[in-house]
Amino acid sequence: MNYASITGTITSDIKIIHTKNNRPFARFTLENEHQTFNCLIANQKAYPFTFYVIKGAVITIDASINERMQLVVMDYFVHQQPNTIILGRVFNYQKKIYAKLPTF
Repeated sequence: MNYASITGTITSDIKIIHTKNNRPFARFTLENEHQTFNCLIANQKAYPFTFYVIKGAVITIDASINERMQLVVMDYFVHQQPNTIILGRVFNYQKKIYAKLPTF
């Protein structure tokens, strides 16, 4: 089996998909300066990955290459998360202002 260690930027939204056996997979696209890769994270690692990593993050993955030429991620390291924008206000369902959050 072939293995790869690649550093790149996540260029797609991270999606959870399920197999017929109801096993979760996180699917995303990783792009480096040379290529674009379809990546999968299987089983129990899928859910924490979707909460910790977002589109635009720079990560390094250690992965094996499956028969569909997808990278199956075994381990990852997040180098940098993208800058996020915090909304200026928080609303309840009746559109009343609860609090003002700091803006950057």
